[in-house]
Amino acid sequence: MSNKQVSHSPRGLTLIELVLVVAVLAILAGFIVPRLGFIRNLAGEAANATIIADSANQAVLFNTAIGHYPQGEDTLLDSTGALYGSLNSSLKNALTALDLSTDTNAAKSLNGQLGGGTVVLYANDTTNSVPANSGTIVSNLTSSTGKVAQVKVPTTLNDASYPIYLAAYGATRLNTTTGAPNDGTYLVALGYGPGSEINGKTGLEAPLLFDKTAGEYNRPILLLKVFGNNSTALNVPPGTNAATSISIGFDASTANSQLAKYTIDQQR
Repeated sequence: MSNKQVSHSPRGLTLIELVLVVAVLAILAGFIVPRLGFIRNLAGEAANATIIADSANQAVLFNTAIGHYPQGEDTLLDSTGALYGSLNSSLKNALTALDLSTDTNAAKSLNGQLGGGTVVLYANDTTNSVPANSGTIVSNLTSSTGKVAQVKVPTTLNDASYPIYLAAYGATRLNTTTGAPNDGTYLVALGYGPGSEINGKTGLEAPLLFDKTAGEYNRPILLLKVFGNNSTALNVPPGTNAATSISIGFDASTANSQLAKYTIDQQR
């Protein structure tokens, strides 16, 4: 008696099974897709922290190699001398346009840190989020003239500028009520732009930071500490260099300095 082989042709999915598979995939997509943007933002912010730290280090290396901090930075001001319109709102709230003729000691301090002589700082093109580097608002920053973006000296611990000063100075060097530096110094903000002297020397090119808002200025911000007319730090004469290498994000959300690192929880 012979055994017969019974062959079965493969059976396809029934309509009900197919609907169930699609339903399961839809449920999984509902969990995963909304989180992709969150994961992307986390990755971008992690990359920003690395770039910001590297920007501060590049400025330090440049200063060590050349003897002054780099010229050719972005002023964060437009061609009229006002704060650049495409700055992130958080950063703009922490800055003010400063005419250095009103604080000649700060002008001397900043001029000395940038090498003296003819100091070039680029204005920002009002129609472009990235500076065009054509025409300068401070083509000849001297010991008594020029316009720059100052980080506002905080008057309360709630000021938008306070977290920046906290990262740069540390809490022990700030007034516990106002948040202002005890030594009377303050910070000037410069964008690490495509015209920076860092590029091609200690750094390859000006970096762009990950940003969730299209059209905003999104380059790292370099800060310089200056002795102004009211400085009393360590009895150092006003106008003396008070350089410190600090880099912050375009939205002031992260700050990095040689001396300390702080993560500033400042949401937009």
